[in-house]
Amino acid sequence: MSALALVITPEIREQMRKVVAHAKANPTSLETLALLVAGELQPDHVNEGKTLDIPMGFHVVYTHEHQPNGILRHLSVSIVLEGRVPHPEAVRMIMREIGFLLPLEQCLFWEEPCGGNNVAINVVEPLDGDWAAFKNPQPWTEHKIAGFGNVAEG
Repeated sequence: MSALALVITPEIREQMRKVVAHAKANPTSLETLALLVAGELQPDHVNEGKTLDIPMGFHVVYTHEHQPNGILRHLSVSIVLEGRVPHPEAVRMIMREIGFLLPLEQCLFWEEPCGGNNVAINVVEPLDGDWAAFKNPQPWTEHKIAGFGNVAEG
């Protein structure tokens, strides 16, 4: 199956800036993340204003999320076409446009089923790009990222 073309036009870039500004102004609390993980709250309510559909089928959700050790930026990229997974280079392009500081390989990332045969690629990094607060000096077991398990496992 061929990869979908990702074209980021000036209009899409402007929409991305608005999504980033909204996420920054409205970070998701740790309590809200716990409700999401428990299934007691639907993502649609939390992610309002933090989503973007890019022509050719890309769906992007971008949030800032409070964690016990700091705030993470969280990007989720999926494709609305049945059975498709975003190509890593498309995820990297969106990361650069959104403002990620680290390359994909230095972030925590994972696949997540998102309905039918579709899969979203999730990527998180600390806002300042420094993982130290999430790894030291406490033992790993005390530094879980809500809903993602232990950072050491990522």
